[in-house]
Amino acid sequence: MRLPYVHEAYRAASVGLQVGVAAVLLLWMLRFVGLCTCACACPCGTFVAACVLGTLVALHVGAWLEPAAGRGVLVTGCDSGFGLALARRLHALGCTVFAGCLSAQSDGAQRLRQLPRVHVLQLDVTKEEQLEAARVYIEEHLPLKGLWSVVNNAGLFASGLAEWTSPEDALRLFSVNTLGTLRTATAFLPLLRRSKGRIVNISSVSGRQVCPLFSVYSMSKYALEALSDGLRFEQRRFGVHVAVVEPGNFAASTRILQTAGLRESFAAGWQRLRPEARAAYGPNFADTALQDLLRAQASPTAHSQDTGPVEAAVAHAVLGKWPSARYHPSDVPFLLRTWINTHAPEWLYEALYT
Repeated sequence: MRLPYVHEAYRAASVGLQVGVAAVLLLWMLRFVGLCTCACACPCGTFVAACVLGTLVALHVGAWLEPAAGRGVLVTGCDSGFGLALARRLHALGCTVFAGCLSAQSDGAQRLRQLPRVHVLQLDVTKEEQLEAARVYIEEHLPLKGLWSVVNNAGLFASGLAEWTSPEDALRLFSVNTLGTLRTATAFLPLLRRSKGRIVNISSVSGRQVCPLFSVYSMSKYALEALSDGLRFEQRRFGVHVAVVEPGNFAASTRILQTAGLRESFAAGWQRLRPEARAAYGPNFADTALQDLLRAQASPTAHSQDTGPVEAAVAHAVLGKWPSARYHPSDVPFLLRTWINTHAPEWLYEALYT
């Protein structure tokens, strides 16, 4: 039995903390009404014991999965990276996988074709006609328990100053990262309502925090977070659960930080700036910013090819008996950074990370 990933321990500890707080509140209520007079019932001890017990139970119960056999799962963006790994992981668990690929002839698509119970589909999430063709195909090839989940993984990455990003480039990001998810989710909601299934949206830690040079990318991911929450609130009446997965820095496994491509992108962005803007930033800004970006993105997971934490999070979101609303497959520094951004004073985050 493997040790829990950081995000699994974090999720279990969060449950344990809630149990601890609830136990102390219950103790105080019992004392208030006179039903607990035991002097040894210490609030601090009760809190610690309840936290530990709640965490251990959450770790154990969190590993329980629904049977995968006969359940269909659509995964988008399966040409490489997370999508390819997720399709293979869900297939290994026993699901029937419909793997949407930007190119049905890509290396990833060819590898997936070798697996039984995997249907490779040509699927560009920006094209309505391909989504409709995929919907028709999936309806005609549904396994016994129907379409159980849609994993919206297809996405694009971009970095650079907001000032040098053209509206066309920003729209291209939104068209895939946000609107592509909306198109895909709405296309398959009728099938998911029928099975009381699940939508799993792959967002990013950048959907919870903004770093310099990630402004526009974070815009698309923040919007995806809002879409995920809205869909969850709207579809819960039908028994459809919506989860969002927020991976940290898995640059090597997803190949999103290719130095040559970033250098070209930064050079093009620099040229788009007006002369007065280039003068304000200084002549070496683009090169310096690129090196700072590559250094800042260094983390224990950044150079690892292991997508295991993300695979485990998505597998639980798809098949877990009690799925969470959010998953944070990341390392401790990124989890801490997100917590500081969402809970600590703004000046602290800015002092540490900008």
